[in-house]
Amino acid sequence: MNQIRLYLDDILNARLDEDVLTTIYNVSKKIPIKQVIFWHNGEEDQIQINHFEEMARDQIGEHIRISITKKTPAHEFAWFDIIREDLEHKSQNRFSYVYSKDRVSSVVLGIHNFLKIATFIEGSKGKKIYYKKEYK
Repeated sequence: MNQIRLYLDDILNARLDEDVLTTIYNVSKKIPIKQVIFWHNGEEDQIQINHFEEMARDQIGEHIRISITKKTPAHEFAWFDIIREDLEHKSQNRFSYVYSKDRVSSVVLGIHNFLKIATFIEGSKGKKIYYKKEYK
């Protein structure tokens, strides 16, 4: 549980790398995140991807496992998937946040949406009251 998968090409093209990493770090202070998977189509420059990976490991890599993969494996399960609506992406996920191509900046909102869902699911459960039925 608490695994996020994000599309790296949009993050790098929109220059959202600092915002995304800061938001993930702030969310991880409130709720534990086990793994963050960044996937890409190979359209970005490998030097830029390596720079992002170093920056991610410096900012959030202490407590969170970071994976950067080319092409997302469709068979791999992700607990929360943040995906652009026009990408052909068939994956197994529990929850997802879909954003449009012209609103790439809403990736950060997707991370906040992850926080809301994870907080709700991991929150305290009410005590269930059982009533004893007496039959005569």
